Amino acid sequence: MKPLLFLQKWAQLATTRDPGDNLTIVEKLDLPSLRLKDNPYGGQQFNWLNGELVSVDNNTLPCVVLRPIYELWNGLGNVASGWDRPIADDQYFQDGSRCSIFEGGHIHCYRDVAKP
Repeated sequence: MKPLLFLQKWAQLATTRDPGDNLTIVEKLDLPSLRLKDNPYGGQQFNWLNGELVSVDNNTLPCVVLRPIYELWNGLGNVASGWDRPIADDQYFQDGSRCSIFEGGHIHCYRDVAKP
């Protein structure tokens, strides 16, 4: 991931708030837990205590995958799962649920329960 793309995304996440709890996405990600690593099929991942920033390639902004969607996706193989890599940040809905969009489909989360 190019440093400028990461910084651009970080600035966006520092001002974007989760409508459910009003925390910024940066606050929700918490602290970094692992270093940057390459995805098996291109792009990179940067791990945080409560999710990941994942890039599809090195020329696009990374996407956020928050827990518990991250835990389900990672447990099923991460980018090697049938969902592959995320292509958009979480989408928030009025009922309090959210959805992560991946190359291979969607994973929904409602009240801390993630389901494909």
